[in-house]
Amino acid sequence: LLAVHQSLAALAERPGRSAEADIDLRTYEVRATRLRQHTGRATVLVFRDVTVRLEAENELLRARHEMERLAYTDALTGLHNRRSFMSRLLEECDRVRRFDQDLSLVLVDIDHFRSINDRLGPEAGDILLRHVAEDVQGCSRVCDIPGRIGGEEFALLLPGTDADGAMRVAERLLALI
Repeated sequence: LLAVHQSLAALAERPGRSAEADIDLRTYEVRATRLRQHTGRATVLVFRDVTVRLEAENELLRARHEMERLAYTDALTGLHNRRSFMSRLLEECDRVRRFDQDLSLVLVDIDHFRSINDRLGPEAGDILLRHVAEDVQGCSRVCDIPGRIGGEEFALLLPGTDADGAMRVAERLLALI
């Protein structure tokens, strides 16, 4: 409360300015206005409760971040979706051209996936897809870009990785799957 009091006192010395103050779990916009009177000067502080507006703005920001995440993430697996993956692939290709570095791509396609779905049901297919996604993610470094680019098609973009390195990753991924 002392800090709020000091902030308000400083604001009173600078009329025409405004600031936010948190008081008792509420947020107020405080505006200082100087009044001129015959006997001297007085400063009026006008408090406007902006708590609800700030909460709404924060909720909109959270919703925006969630929408952005959903726009670039495959809902079932949590990996990059096709749009996001292709965008990142183009970015990496540009980087490769600029800096003359290696870039490898590992593609994974689950053979006979339709028959798995037909025999065991779509829930079993979803479980399989999530497990493969976990394996693809598990073979990824922080700089790698794993994605689900189609129904049962996955890709792993490996920046800075030559053909031998990509083969090692692909073999490790195959063993996991």
